[in-house]
Amino acid sequence: PAITCTTTTTSVTAAATGGSGTLTYTITAPASATTNISGASTGIFTGLAPNTYTFKVTDANGCSFTNIYRVDAVTPITVTGSLVNNVSCNTANDGSIKFTAGGNITGGYSFVLFDGTLTSISPANTSAGNTITYTGLAPDTYKVVVTNTATGCTANATVTVTQPTAITALAASGTKVYCTQAVTTITVSASGGTTPLYYAVVPATAVAPTFPTDYNTSGIFTRNTATLGLSYTAYVVDKNGNCEQTIAVSIKQDT
Repeated sequence: PAITCTTTTTSVTAAATGGSGTLTYTITAPASATTNISGASTGIFTGLAPNTYTFKVTDANGCSFTNIYRVDAVTPITVTGSLVNNVSCNTANDGSIKFTAGGNITGGYSFVLFDGTLTSISPANTSAGNTITYTGLAPDTYKVVVTNTATGCTANATVTVTQPTAITALAASGTKVYCTQAVTTITVSASGGTTPLYYAVVPATAVAPTFPTDYNTSGIFTRNTATLGLSYTAYVVDKNGNCEQTIAVSIKQDT
């Protein structure tokens, strides 16, 4: 039988014809195998690991013949992993990674994915050729183990999915307006996230702003309360337009 990762030795039969009397078989090389006498009388040598062997057969008259036979090692399976995309927002679960099997994949193979606690998981995935892509992942370090189902050989690879820092400390305020000064200046600020952060301000009853058209990075906006009212919603998103957060802004008006 062929060498596999679960069957690490094999048997080799040295067969000879002719000669006089009883034939005796020996292994003369490599030196580490010369003590293997399992096939001395039958020519069937067992327990042979991958190597190149020299077999010798000798008859009763001392006449001999040698031949060489190589026991091949199993060709291993391999796997490589790579990041498709990190998580878009802090605590989100939209990361994606992929793994590609290579080497000896004859006989079929399987993938098993483990999370950072080495617990096997089964997230959504798609396959194309020898590549499997996992999606919907939270931030973590993932390990895949690929197994050749015919040889029992395994390989593994790890990929880390990271997340941006959270957008925090969102604040917004507007200057007071008067009967003779209806324009307010609204200032919005935040920290964290994937910078630069973008800000927008719309009336409280308006539809959400469009990124990036309605946003700026300064966080400063002027609004005419005479036409737009006193209640607004301030928005902040990261540089990709993700991780939206909002806060209400009420403008004070002196009578």
